Parts: sequence; structure tokens; C-alpha cells
Amino acid sequence: MDLVGLIAACIIGGFDPEITRAIVTLSSYGEPWSYRVEGDRNARVFQSPDAAIARARQAQMLGKAVRVGLGGIMVDLEAATAWPNEAMFSPCVNLSITARRLADTSVRCKAAAPWASTSDPGRSL
Repeated sequence: MDLVGLIAACIIGGFDPEITRAIVTLSSYGEPWSYRVEGDRNARVFQSPDAAIARARQAQMLGKAVRVGLGGIMVDLEAATAWPNEAMFSPCVNLSITARRLADTSVRCKAAAPWASTSDPGRSL
């Protein structure tokens, strides 16, 4: 399955697939077994989820914030969470979380700036 198909399958009824695809492209270049240290431009890509998890944990133990998987989601790989941390690298789980976070952010932005949803762009001025 290609990236577009994977996004469509994993975020059915979720956030805009095109925006989600843009986030994935910028965050991980479409590589599911990757992580990026906060502040770095390039994701570190691995051939297996186990290698990505091990290296991301090492980076985090050095005090660095990491963003993992396709959507580049911020996680604490040492914290107890509702999801096993390894699942954060699973493409569909990662995309579902990414889409949910994008949708939540969109709702918060609309609530914080109600004028943004009007058809008159000059109204906010």
C-alpha cells in the first residue's frame, strides 16, 4: 500500500488526508520507522521498528525530546501510557494519533479565534 492509501485507510473520518500527508512528508519523509530529535531538520530512518525504538530511547535518555513515526508525534518513550510505546511506531497507530491531534488543534484554534471561520477576511482587523 502506498502512503496515500495508508493515510486514507488509517484516518477514515479523521482529519484532512492532504494536510495529514503534508505533515507526514515533512516529519518523516514517509518513513514509519524513524524519529527526529527536536530541533533537527532530518529524521533518522531505520530498517526495523526495533532499531528505531532503541535509538530513539537512547536519544531521549540524553535529555532530548523525540518525535517518532510517520506523523512525528512527540512521545515520552519511558513514560507509562495507554499505548505501549512501541505502538507509536506502528504506521496506522501513529497516523491515527496524528490525525486526532490535528483535529483537536483545529477545534482549539477555531474556538480561540471565532472570526477565523467567517467569510469576511477583513473582519478580524
